[in-house]
Amino acid sequence: MFAFYSKMLEKHPIITKCLTNGLIMSIGDAFTQI
Repeated sequence: MFAFYSKMLEKHPIITKCLTNGLIMSIGDAFTQI
């Protein structure tokens, strides 16, 4: 998983960071709604 993530960061750094931020935000939202 981490190796795949590293490859994604090398090929598409901006897209990967945007997806990661979106994932963290959605997880944070899920926790605040509990």
